[in-house]
Amino acid sequence: MALRFAALALLSIGSDGAFLSSRITMMKHHDRDYTEAKNVCMSVKESCARRLAGEDDDDTHKFMANKLNLQPMPKGYTGKVLPSALLVTRAKYAHLNKKNTAFQRKETEWSESMIPMFDFVSELREKLDKKGSDEHELFSAILLPQVPTAAYFMEKGSFDADVLDALMESSGSNGRTAKLFCEDIKKHVDPVHPLLCFNRLIHYRHGEQRQLKEKKHKHITSPKAAVALRNHVALSETRQSTGRHAVLAIQKDHKAWTNWLEVEHKMREKLEKNCWSMEVHDTGSSVQDTTNVLKDADLVVANHGVHNEHMIWMPRGAAFVEDKNCECSSYGYADLAKQEELRYMTTYGASDPAQCALEKKDLGVCAADKPRVVNFKKEILPTLELLIKDRGC
Repeated sequence: MALRFAALALLSIGSDGAFLSSRITMMKHHDRDYTEAKNVCMSVKESCARRLAGEDDDDTHKFMANKLNLQPMPKGYTGKVLPSALLVTRAKYAHLNKKNTAFQRKETEWSESMIPMFDFVSELREKLDKKGSDEHELFSAILLPQVPTAAYFMEKGSFDADVLDALMESSGSNGRTAKLFCEDIKKHVDPVHPLLCFNRLIHYRHGEQRQLKEKKHKHITSPKAAVALRNHVALSETRQSTGRHAVLAIQKDHKAWTNWLEVEHKMREKLEKNCWSMEVHDTGSSVQDTTNVLKDADLVVANHGVHNEHMIWMPRGAAFVEDKNCECSSYGYADLAKQEELRYMTTYGASDPAQCALEKKDLGVCAADKPRVVNFKKEILPTLELLIKDRGC
């Protein structure tokens, strides 16, 4: 991903609506999510929990100017200066759309906002290594000013802390990089000068506009992100599937198989006769629970849904069967399965040309997230038999 430089003016939307008189040289990433500023300072003066947590960082720079008070470093400044920091902000979502990611369940979580950053951090790391730099850490600190405290990252079932730690590991951190949430930013200001200053500040803004650019049904977990996340949870990159353990991933809502209990019973019966073990997994489980289940799965059968992004935890060479509503259904996770070196197959229900035409408009029974009754014998069993015959009793 090529980087290019541009001079940008940072807006100061104060009472007079004026611009900052100084211009800050910014580095723009190709998709406009990343910028870099040199010799800048910030300060947080408002309530972290009541005000800042609900603020929206959009392209007008109001958040950066009014809430973070981002400004050029004062001339002759002699206070403490951090060499380099990564600032992470995001636009406010009207509502959380769980179709977009398998890693974020609540609006207060940040996993989806951070996962796309792994490619960028990896690129910076590679550029630094090519230059033969002795600098092992890209950042002295990572700042998340819209998160009041670290407690928000440590809630039970939250994947945020793991993603943040994996991101820091990707940047070369050995435990020295500071995690600065809103309250931490307030505490880390210089006692003489009420500012937190940086020689270099890289800003990543994640928002709805970026999601609109994504291709329909495109997964967000790049190879760099998948490797980093697997390494963080101690999953070997080269671990191969060698056993006979299957997982039936069940989505227990109105968008899934209406006869999933029948599917479970018949699939278990078939597998056990062929010396396979089987586990049923609720796709509504936490990321941590899902990781523990799929890391030992030699075969996964699941209906289509964003939960299939969790295939990144599976052993290499394992099989993933994704069930779609119709043969002509265009959605699916074949590309992600190929990326993760998995054997990918699909099952599907009956369809007709009229419904297939509607599917192109995301309508009709062939579209994603439509409930369907599975004919296990005709639609699931043939594929299941094909996959388990190589590892029979």
